[in-house]
Amino acid sequence: PPGPGLPLVHLGAGCPPPGGPPRGSPGLLPTGATWLVLLIAVGGEVPLDPAVRESSGLVVGTDDRMWTHGDSGTGSILFAIDSKGRVTQCVTIDATNVDWEDIARQGDALLIGDIGNNRRERETVRVIVVTEPQADAEAATPQRTLTLSYPEAIGPFDAEAF
Repeated sequence: PPGPGLPLVHLGAGCPPPGGPPRGSPGLLPTGATWLVLLIAVGGEVPLDPAVRESSGLVVGTDDRMWTHGDSGTGSILFAIDSKGRVTQCVTIDATNVDWEDIARQGDALLIGDIGNNRRERETVRVIVVTEPQADAEAATPQRTLTLSYPEAIGPFDAEAF
């Protein structure tokens, strides 16, 4: 399983079809399909649980869990996944998912980047800070929310990652 010092890459392409992947699909569609999400760790590829729609960020937590979330329109939920790509926990975050694009960890805090701005209509973006949920948590309230804006010379900007 991924851990400190091991390379971990999160790839996402396109959006899942309405209702998620086809029934019985292991989460991977053939080349040329509109949806493909893989976790790549030392040792090979792992399909991501189809319960996670349009994964848009990934971070290794303080234990063996990895955390991911969906993009805009997928709800305000953090998913804990194991090294096989299976969802082991869903945690509802008390914050709106305008366009969550990335997640990072600092100590025991998870930083959710609500930084997407595809239409460049948002004047501000946010970083939502939550304590990493315990294994039995079903919901979490942010410790704080940082509201950010870009300098006027840049104007509204669409960031896809921290």
